[in-house]
This record gives sequence, structure tokens and C-alpha cells, in this order.
Amino acid sequence: MPIIVAVLAWLTGGSNRLTVTRWAGLLAGLAGVALLPGRSAGWPITEVLLVAVCYAIGPLIASRS
Repeated sequence: MPIIVAVLAWLTGGSNRLTVTRWAGLLAGLAGVALLPGRSAGWPITEVLLVAVCYAIGPLIASRS
């Protein structure tokens, strides 16, 4: 979820800047998560990503209200 929050905050004009080091960290985190399930079915992975996006959007909405 922190990866999604960082990207969504950047896309919506948040105050934190994504530097090269932060981008590298985000990509390394995504690569690690992508390696965990291996060749398992895609639907459970999609469900987990959807839940993470929903959890990430909540604090963004609350901080801007």
C-alpha cells in the first residue's frame, strides 16, 4: 500500500517529491511483490491490488478534506 500511496500522491499533486532514489525504491518494491506469487493465478493478485488501492485512496481523501 505505501507504494500505491506514493504514486497516487504524486499523480494528484501531493507535496512530496519523488526523487530518483524514491523511484528506484518503488520499482524495487514492485519487483519484489511481483516475484512473490510466481506463476499463480492472476485473479487473487488483482484482488489484493484492488484492496491496496482502496486502502491507499482513503488517507489521500482524508488529508485533502
